[in-house]
Parts: sequence; C-alpha cells; structure tokens
Amino acid sequence: MSVSLGWLSQSQVGNTAESIHGITRAELLRDGLPAIEVVKQLNTFLTESDVVLYSDAHRWDGDWVDTLYYTVKVDKLFYLVSIYDLIGNDKADQFDKHFSRVAESGKYRHHRAADDVEMIYKAYYQIMG
Repeated sequence: MSVSLGWLSQSQVGNTAESIHGITRAELLRDGLPAIEVVKQLNTFLTESDVVLYSDAHRWDGDWVDTLYYTVKVDKLFYLVSIYDLIGNDKADQFDKHFSRVAESGKYRHHRAADDVEMIYKAYYQIMG
C-alpha cells in the first residue's frame, strides 16, 4: 500500500512495524499500491454480501483495515472477526497449540499476510478437519 497519500503517519509505520512485518517504509513507498487501489481490489475480491474474514488478531487487523477504508472514504464490504468465534471457546486451546506448532516450524514468517493465513488454516484444519 502506498503511503505517499499520507494515510499513514511516520509513527504508524515506524521501526517496530518495519521489524514485525519485514517491510520497510522505503519499500512501501517504492513498491506499494495507493490505498484506494488496495480497497478497490479487496472489495472486488470480496464481492459476496456478508463475507466474513477470520483473524487471530481481529482487533489489531480490524483497526488497520478500518483506518484504510475510512481514509479513502469507501465502504468495507466484509466483516473481520476473531477466528475464535468460528472455532468456539472449547477448542481455543487446541487451536493455539496447533498454531504455535505451525508457527515454530520455521516454514513461515509471522505477520506476513499470506503466511499468517496459511498458519491459521493449518491450525484450523487440525482441529476442525
């Protein structure tokens, strides 16, 4: 996502965010898409009504997604909720155990969207089949 449009302040994309996600501010400016383009692509991809996306950090992810959509003044066409709402409290510990095992396998970089999705899927599949 391009930060050249000013939707993110320097404090929002600081050293901590860079180290967590492995994407520097310079890379965002050089390789990122404008925020409006990201929103358009998300809304196009998620065209069905009442689409639900599950996250293991839904409050954090939701804050970023809401900031993105608010900034470009476009309605979000999906909901972001906790993966734990899907699996239920009775299986939360099992999910956490499997997720940790997958995350510690060394095959994935945590806090990168595609890797996070795959780790969540693998842990979910282990407990829900």
